[in-house]
Amino acid sequence: MAELMSGRVPAVDVHEADVARFYPGQQTVAHVRARAREGFNKMYGIVHPAEQWESGRPLRVSPFYQREADLGAVFFETAGWERPHWYGGNEALLSRYAGKLGERSAEWDARWWSPIINAEHLAMRESCGLVDLSAFAVFDITGPAALEAVQSLVVAQSDVRHGRVVYTSLLDAKGGFKAALPCGHRRGDRHGGEEVVHRPPAARGSAHRPDLGLDHDRRVGAAGQGRAPAGDPGRPVP
Repeated sequence: MAELMSGRVPAVDVHEADVARFYPGQQTVAHVRARAREGFNKMYGIVHPAEQWESGRPLRVSPFYQREADLGAVFFETAGWERPHWYGGNEALLSRYAGKLGERSAEWDARWWSPIINAEHLAMRESCGLVDLSAFAVFDITGPAALEAVQSLVVAQSDVRHGRVVYTSLLDAKGGFKAALPCGHRRGDRHGGEEVVHRPPAARGSAHRPDLGLDHDRRVGAAGQGRAPAGDPGRPVP
């Protein structure tokens, strides 16, 4: 914590104690009080790693939220967003893929999980589906040194043609892993990507390379308000 507070890269992973993980909506007095009240009751309990908070929800929802709820979505909170992890409306898929779903016999292992997840995965492999990406953070890095900045932060070669996207790792100043993200060359001197490890980008980015003099390095907003198709690329999306 001392290293984090003094602007250095911590020698150990302190993500769970990093204040940058909170979005503005999670910093309000009402939200903090509600979470503190709920957390107190869990203090000495045996809490499942996937157990979801109940207070202060829903905080952020996408335009698809009501439709997803109508389909029986079971929402997990991700960076304040309500994100579907499976749909009760797809229960019929269980019979289609019986024997292929990797059942979890242990009660603890089966908590906060459903075989519908695996059934939906198999269905998308055979056909296609839409995945809600509302919780993903989007970075837009511009300026004459944008490419140099991105190259200094990610592992993969980012000097690619306009429109191409590469999937790579985002590193800290000491080469430690921060996130995995698709990074693309948008146009001219604009580079950016979507952070797929759900950590708010506050106090990160150009702060690693203040010598680069970027025009600006900003978070455009959530990638949501849109979905990504997934599944067999040979099949058309209706």
